[in-house]
Amino acid sequence: MIAKSRYLLYLSVGLFLNNTSYAARLTEPGISVSGNGTHWFKVCSTCPDDGSSASDSKGGNGYPTATTEFNDIYSWFAEGSLTGAQSLPILKAYAKTDVPNTIGYVSATATAQGLQAYHYAGTESQTYTITFSVSGLLSGDTTESITAGMNVWGGIFDPYAELPGSMLGGDFVNAHADPLVNSTALNESRAISFDLAPGQDFFITSYITASAFWADGSDIAGTADAAHSMTAQFTAGDSTMLNTLTTSVPLPPSAWLLLSGIAFLTFSPNKNRKDSKI
Repeated sequence: MIAKSRYLLYLSVGLFLNNTSYAARLTEPGISVSGNGTHWFKVCSTCPDDGSSASDSKGGNGYPTATTEFNDIYSWFAEGSLTGAQSLPILKAYAKTDVPNTIGYVSATATAQGLQAYHYAGTESQTYTITFSVSGLLSGDTTESITAGMNVWGGIFDPYAELPGSMLGGDFVNAHADPLVNSTALNESRAISFDLAPGQDFFITSYITASAFWADGSDIAGTADAAHSMTAQFTAGDSTMLNTLTTSVPLPPSAWLLLSGIAFLTFSPNKNRKDSKI
């Protein structure tokens, strides 16, 4: 059981880090969203290949809300906000592909992610639980998917590290469409429990990605609709003892090392020393 739980946590981390490649990586509390689509087709057997692509991203550090939307042969929608219960992220994602009357493929992806930081003001250790829920609709085949997850980190938060911090807990949802049915409803919840020490800061990263893909002769065009939302709330522990951190996330040691090197090069005494003959 312990080995399985650890596997799920590390897989959740990998999914989160992988999905951040679609949007600007958050280093401070905020919302970041992005979408992209690709369309390739062959006009005729002797004609050159043709197609199109598009992408967009919005939000970033310090943005409490962000939205991106695009509608064409590939469509996406991604939205997020930090205005929910205890300022936990509310995330939405939608991706859809249409079928062109030709040989080729169409793909679409939408991603929303959030970062929130808290300070625990309690004077005694306490156990907290966050429950996040994902609802949506899937149609098509297994190439249509919705993936969502949440992780809780303690210690110094470094989003560029292999592990952004000390993992306190995490979990994820990964669902695919069923080609044998017209549509599949998604309504799943996960609970993450973790312990906080007096005066401890912690960080919550969350993400949701909707993906759709169609290729001629092998796939069913479909929709990955998680625009119904991914929500979260504290379901155990005294939430009145939690204060959101409005200041910047503390710089990780790697960043301090970089800044120290820059400062050394800038103010090195050798810079002001006159050249001397050997």
